[in-house]
Amino acid sequence: MQNGQQRVKAFYLSEKKELKFFSFRILYRLARILKAQKVDIIHSHRDKAMVYGTIAGVIARTPASVAQVHGFSRTRNWHRRLRNLFIMKRIGKVLTVGEAVREDVLTTNPSVPARKVCSIGNSIDFENFANVSINCRQIRDKLDIPQDAVVFGTVGRHTPSKGQIYLIDAFAIVKKAIANAQLVFIGDGPFRGELEKRAAENGIAESTRFLGRRDDVPEVLRALNVFVLPSIGSEGLPRALMEAMASGIPCISTTACGMPEILGNGELGFLVPAADGIALADKMLTVIKMPKDKLKEITEKAKQKVKDEYTYEAAAERKERIYRELATKAGLIG
Repeated sequence: MQNGQQRVKAFYLSEKKELKFFSFRILYRLARILKAQKVDIIHSHRDKAMVYGTIAGVIARTPASVAQVHGFSRTRNWHRRLRNLFIMKRIGKVLTVGEAVREDVLTTNPSVPARKVCSIGNSIDFENFANVSINCRQIRDKLDIPQDAVVFGTVGRHTPSKGQIYLIDAFAIVKKAIANAQLVFIGDGPFRGELEKRAAENGIAESTRFLGRRDDVPEVLRALNVFVLPSIGSEGLPRALMEAMASGIPCISTTACGMPEILGNGELGFLVPAADGIALADKMLTVIKMPKDKLKEITEKAKQKVKDEYTYEAAAERKERIYRELATKAGLIG
């Protein structure tokens, strides 16, 4: 034991960051590790790991196998569907981060029994976002954001699927109605140049801040009046939205993917159609104009939902129940 945590062994199968082609060397190396360590349950995350883990588990005769799916369209072509006909037969449980992802898995893999696929949600470090020592004034001073500004912000990798281009278009409309409005982007990615270009074209470059990757996201969120997640696809159950809810910030997101599930279909936040900058702008203005007591009621309920359902502890309990079910079925426990 060290610092209250049990030590675990880590095995590195490859020095490469990405495997472009299937590696039989890695497959058999993993199988040898599973057999030597007498692993009872192998839990694979994401598509490529599912393939290696499942086949290696069969070779090593690992008693139980679990695969976890984090987003949409993971069975996006015919050869993955054909492959999954064989792979998923050998998986005890397929876990998904939300009901919407579960439905996507079942729709794209019709041979998989519904009982085998279950949603276990997602999780965040709740206390890290719910209890932050720095206040709004302090973090705005640190970031050089005017204290009287109305600040909208988002967190995430800069890619087209995040829909951030529509947030910029929406903010350009909002800026005309709220002169002291500011827009903050936390994160980075290959689409950043396009976003900066769009902000300049809309005449809002001076009011749009790109903060890049940050290690102090819980603190930076305190500078926001409204959090916006404008994703248009691929999101399972996004942690960024949960983190904003845990921070007590009013949240706006789209009806795409798993966002309605987190926001209670609009009871714990605000939903707009995906890829609709005009609707998003209208909702941003509506939220800012809402009475503070009404917003507080919504944000407190949202925060409580994250505390009840999306903490690390809650996720661990759900996984433990799955493990016990599989272990009992495999005869590992009585």
